[in-house]
Amino acid sequence: MTGTDIFGRLMDAVNDKDIDGAANCYSEDVHYAEPGINCNLHGRDQVHRLYTSWLTNADLKARLDDAFTAGDRGAFVFTMTATVVKEIAGLWPADSVGRTFSVPVAVIARLDSDGLMSEAVYHWDTMTMLSQLGQIPG
Repeated sequence: MTGTDIFGRLMDAVNDKDIDGAANCYSEDVHYAEPGINCNLHGRDQVHRLYTSWLTNADLKARLDDAFTAGDRGAFVFTMTATVVKEIAGLWPADSVGRTFSVPVAVIARLDSDGLMSEAVYHWDTMTMLSQLGQIPG
């Protein structure tokens, strides 16, 4: 695997609802963060649990918009679109079920020698998501 392949592989796994495939885009000792929702995970097992929650509680689709790598660093931007299927406590309440949101996501990553993400920091617009879900005024 070279260059930006891992980012495309992650998008494919998300779109296929392949939780194991998504988690396996990260190293065993990955540091994964989403500062906007106070998410700070360590290890592939924790990332697997996160993807299990997201992919079973939302009909989620991801479209890779741009990506690059330089040495062991990389970044990618994708559009996340989802229809809420079930509540995720602390993220969206039950009255969001059936609603759809679409937000851009920018990720800064560090890659290990196998091309897996050993660090990934996801930045996305949670306020727009909550507005589109009817949780805050738009």
